[in-house]
Amino acid sequence: RGSLMGSNGYIDRGWSKLGSMYLDISKYGEKYASHLIASHGQEQTYQAWYGLSQDDYNKGLLTKNIAGTDYEYKTGAPYPNQTDNYRQSHLQWINNFLWRNGHHSSISAYFTKGKGYYEEYKVGENYENYSPQISGTGDLVRQLWLNNYLVGLNASHIIEKSNWTNTTGISANRYYGYHFGTIRELLASYTGTIPNEFYHNESVKTDLTAFNKSTYSFGKSNFVLDLQLRNVIYTAQGIVKGGGQINFDKNFLFFNPKLGWNMDVDKHHKIYAFAGMSHREPVRSDFVYEDNIRQPKPEQVFDIELGYQNTSKNTIFKANLFGMYFIDQLIPTGNVNSVGSPIRENVAKSYRAGAEAEFQYSISKKFALYTNQYLALNKILDYSNYLITYNEDYSINDSKTIVQNFSSTNIAFSPSWISYTELGYSPFLNTKFRLMNKVVSTQYLDNTSSDSKSIPLYSFTNFSVSHKLKFANFLKEMDLNLLLNNIFNQKYISRGYTYFSGNTANADGSVTQGVDYNYYFPQAGFNFLFGVNMKW
Repeated sequence: RGSLMGSNGYIDRGWSKLGSMYLDISKYGEKYASHLIASHGQEQTYQAWYGLSQDDYNKGLLTKNIAGTDYEYKTGAPYPNQTDNYRQSHLQWINNFLWRNGHHSSISAYFTKGKGYYEEYKVGENYENYSPQISGTGDLVRQLWLNNYLVGLNASHIIEKSNWTNTTGISANRYYGYHFGTIRELLASYTGTIPNEFYHNESVKTDLTAFNKSTYSFGKSNFVLDLQLRNVIYTAQGIVKGGGQINFDKNFLFFNPKLGWNMDVDKHHKIYAFAGMSHREPVRSDFVYEDNIRQPKPEQVFDIELGYQNTSKNTIFKANLFGMYFIDQLIPTGNVNSVGSPIRENVAKSYRAGAEAEFQYSISKKFALYTNQYLALNKILDYSNYLITYNEDYSINDSKTIVQNFSSTNIAFSPSWISYTELGYSPFLNTKFRLMNKVVSTQYLDNTSSDSKSIPLYSFTNFSVSHKLKFANFLKEMDLNLLLNNIFNQKYISRGYTYFSGNTANADGSVTQGVDYNYYFPQAGFNFLFGVNMKW
């Protein structure tokens, strides 16, 4: 298989060019199957991760893009090659074996190689900050590179009996990533020699996992016990962009037990319960954007769920109650890093609790209704937000820094209500119309539950038409699909970020109040997609 895709994007200069290929060579025997799979993909996109300032959004400049302007400090036209470039190759070898008496196994090995960079224009840089071998001040073009690979192995063995199934598995993988920056061009006069790399750091992550999952049937009930042991060894060292140091050596050992039960009360009713504990380690960016005192910690969650399902001739109803209590949950602060990814922090105690419900009703042979509703509380307990005050030399003034304490506050980017409703209509065989509506309630850009730093409730409606044509000749089938997105041309925001400029302590003892800056990612108005799929 192969694909080529291109787009000019919704926002200015938000174009993309993507290509991929996929090759699968398989061998099938009576008791085994073996697959050798190779795939490769590459992309080049003009950067679109800066978002839109609140002022520009209020002015209606919904497609404005500040990429290539160094936050609008560059004079003249935006830099035309402010792009993100990446390519990645995968190689997988997958083997499945069928043994006697309900035993079967699988083993797979894989290798992934990736390399890429993003290029950006910077205004008024001090060249000595890039290397003591250069002197001068002016604009420049730089590239920030990532060269990485991942190699791993998975193996499992399954035993199936009349009322018992057991799966045992192991997996091991190792990731290596090398980050470095190069100067493509200095645009002002300078003296000295341009370095090959103005920063460089490397990280190595080893992940070892073993698990055993047993399912036992007794009468109308099924019991599931899943035990997982996971060891993560994570190290990084070197100089990061901006000249700071990254240096950590972590060894995490996680035990993740899960217990489930479900019961078929009768042919119409089913109930189930689940309880479990799991852990998740911090990622590299969590270490990069934390200080040496507040090193990120792994998060731990205790999860309990209770569910019910009812099935009848024309209806399906599912309901699920859940409660998750977190220790040291890694949550977004509301700010983002230089490529638009959320910067996260640990919070000591937090929870997510709520309910999910699905309902499907066949009104007639031609009409069907489906809805999915989600309601939840997403709270941090005993949270402190720091409004940092800087001295005139940009050092932190601890005595004038303001601490906002919250006994309970909403977790950023966590809506309390999500609604999806779909009405389907099939006027005749192989043709279907679908009317779809989604509603997402208010989300906060940070963890202070401030209305001035929030994304308002939004709703949009899509409409689709699909039709299948069947043939008796060389061409067997043709699928025609038309998707009309946001048919009412709603103006809405789905994501955003915020940051506080900081207060300033003046020499006379007064304090100049800082400013909150909000940035949004507006979504496109009415747009459509038409597709044709053919099968020979």
